[in-house]
Amino acid sequence: MNRFPAFKALFNKELQSLIYSPALYAAALVLYLGAALPFVGSGYWFSAGLSDFRAFFLNLPFLFCIVIPLLAMNSWADEKKHGTDRLLAAYPVDKSLLAAAKYAALLVCFAGAATLTMVIPLSVIPLVYFDFFPFFLSYCAVLFFGAAFTAWSLALSNISAHTAVSFLLSFFTGIFFTASHVLAQVLPLPSAIVKILRYCSFTLHFESAARGIFDTRDFFFYILLIVAAQRLSVFLLYVQEESR
Repeated sequence: MNRFPAFKALFNKELQSLIYSPALYAAALVLYLGAALPFVGSGYWFSAGLSDFRAFFLNLPFLFCIVIPLLAMNSWADEKKHGTDRLLAAYPVDKSLLAAAKYAALLVCFAGAATLTMVIPLSVIPLVYFDFFPFFLSYCAVLFFGAAFTAWSLALSNISAHTAVSFLLSFFTGIFFTASHVLAQVLPLPSAIVKILRYCSFTLHFESAARGIFDTRDFFFYILLIVAAQRLSVFLLYVQEESR
């Protein structure tokens, strides 16, 4: 089977499953309402005259810790419940292609839900001084982190057939990547571990983007997370195939 037709067929199957799932619309609603909450009942945006959206952007990764596991938790659980994971394993396609197709479909749904949140700051921008470049880079950083976390949530959803387990694994993984620098601050750890925890924290990688500085090291971090998660997905598929 050619790679592109196989990828397209698997992608369409997964995307259709996500579109017809109520989890997608519940996740989009939670994300939008959670992102809008800091703006409700506050006059700061009207009186400050500044385009300081740092709090808005730093709030989004914590929302992702709930929203993305909601989207991803059924990706492999449903396959295992209905036995279609065995059918997928029998397809004459690479495991990497299967993992990539599932990830691409999930990423499209996440991106669609995340795009809705852009309406919130855009509705305030006409009322304040607006610096476009830091805003643009901040959104890119947040979306890249969401894409990386989506890859990890998908990989972790293949560990268990229970959606609750998948959700919790993804949730705590998201919390770790969002605020691992806090552990480095409060725990008496060796300096090498402190450096690793700080490097894994989205909050610290976000600082350059918030100042309008394009730091390739930060975006390399997100790409590294995506590649590592995809390799984990492929590894788990091979392990499960050998255990049958």
